[in-house]
Amino acid sequence: VEPLAARGTTIPARLRQAFESDLIRAGRGVRRALAAAMRDAVRSGRLAPGTRLPSSRQLAADLGLARNTVADAYGDLVAEGWLTARRGSGTLVADRTITRPVSVRSSAQPPGEPCYDLIPGNPDLTAFPRAAWLRATRRALAAAPDDAFGYGDPRGRPELRAALADHLARARGVYTSPEHILICARISHGLQILSKVLAGRGARNVAVESYGPDRHRGLLAAAGLETLSLPLDTHGTYPVPPDGTDTVLLTP
Repeated sequence: VEPLAARGTTIPARLRQAFESDLIRAGRGVRRALAAAMRDAVRSGRLAPGTRLPSSRQLAADLGLARNTVADAYGDLVAEGWLTARRGSGTLVADRTITRPVSVRSSAQPPGEPCYDLIPGNPDLTAFPRAAWLRATRRALAAAPDDAFGYGDPRGRPELRAALADHLARARGVYTSPEHILICARISHGLQILSKVLAGRGARNVAVESYGPDRHRGLLAAAGLETLSLPLDTHGTYPVPPDGTDTVLLTP
């Protein structure tokens, strides 16, 4: 078999060989196989930094693929940093070395840990849209003002709080202004802040759902707040809290 980098071998021909090999070997979808073949070609040096790639229309015709498939593969690789695309300059191989993260095998399941995690809020992480996330991150970083990279407003970026206020109104029917929204690192962080504020304003207790997480009760107790249990019925949390309840904490 003639090396892919042999003299006279065109870029589409090199990609066709690598693409077909990857598609057959891994059983991947066409778009993923094409992107994988191009990564391998860049990593191995068969596509050198600065190499201008064919247009998505031309490469699609050369490989016998749909143009959208090639355009999407290009977009994935641009988002991941393998390629660069500039208006009027076409698509080029990125002029830098890309290091891939070292593959680390997960350790064995700790003794006593469940084999299957059924706790709500844990989606299938293998389905995370990495390429779309990278594209969105790159767009946000490119458009962000300089002050976005400093400490900024301790309540969080105003753009994010404005977007959340809009989302709450549309999805939850809760109308508030960005000035009344505070961005927290996680629910425990927010609950710590909230419990201190409540205690500082004289609250003595907080009613929580009977089957709420114990760690939430612990955070409230650490601020000196007593936790009361909210009963449940077939529709969820019973709407009438116990007598003497100062505050009610509900799952969104």
